[in-house]
Amino acid sequence: MRNAAKGPNKFNPAECLTDEETIVAFLNEAARDNDPAFLKSALSDVARSTIGMSALARATTGAGGENRYKALSQNGNADLGTIIKFLDALALRMTFSPREQRDSTHA
Repeated sequence: MRNAAKGPNKFNPAECLTDEETIVAFLNEAARDNDPAFLKSALSDVARSTIGMSALARATTGAGGENRYKALSQNGNADLGTIIKFLDALALRMTFSPREQRDSTHA
């Protein structure tokens, strides 16, 4: 699910994110591992597949618009407020559910 690699025949997840159901499933799967870099990458893929990164930056721009554009980059460091603005621009919202319980024999 990582961002598209450069070159021919490389998988580009943004090309597969064509409807809301697929986008939600994609983001839920990305969030499952609690890996911030992986989730940022998935949000970037969703932005590229829907409104585009430039439109996302414009929709979330304040005084630090360029910083927000870079927030979802590999080296970016988006804070929670920025992520919420991104989600709003993408017409998404964050929800929470309990983690699946682990088998006690695998603790």
